[in-house]
Amino acid sequence: MQIRAGVSIGLLAFASFAVAAPTERVVLQAAKLPDTPAGRCARAYLEAFNSGSVEKMRAFEESNRSPSALKARPMDERMKQFEKMKSDWGRLEARQVVASQERAITVLVHASLPDEHFEFRFVFEEEAPFGMHHIEIEGPIAVEVGHEPAKPLSAELRASTLE
Repeated sequence: MQIRAGVSIGLLAFASFAVAAPTERVVLQAAKLPDTPAGRCARAYLEAFNSGSVEKMRAFEESNRSPSALKARPMDERMKQFEKMKSDWGRLEARQVVASQERAITVLVHASLPDEHFEFRFVFEEEAPFGMHHIEIEGPIAVEVGHEPAKPLSAELRASTLE
């Protein structure tokens, strides 16, 4: 059974749950995040998360999170949530960029401990300094075969399909 849930990191708001049928699993390779402000922020978040270090995650929060979000939720609460997520999810790896703009990015992320994929949507403030306000997390998400990036046909495979 697959459960779909939304989690808003920074706001700690939970969205509704819906049940969906499981689909065939596929392993996607690591994705390269774009060299945009949003892509660099997402990369820095994953690096801080994967370090397992509260100090590195605190530094990420202090340098990337919007002032309004930092004011709304104490840093100690943020670090407790980070430790819980790290314990539950293990290592996070970007597997696919779902959508990307200069100041917005949605990334399909693989969490190692549940061996599941989640969609991370990094949400930024619309005014300078354009800090990250929160991350919306949806999942687990079944990755269907059709979502895997297409690979070019080899000459051998092309010839065998035409026979």
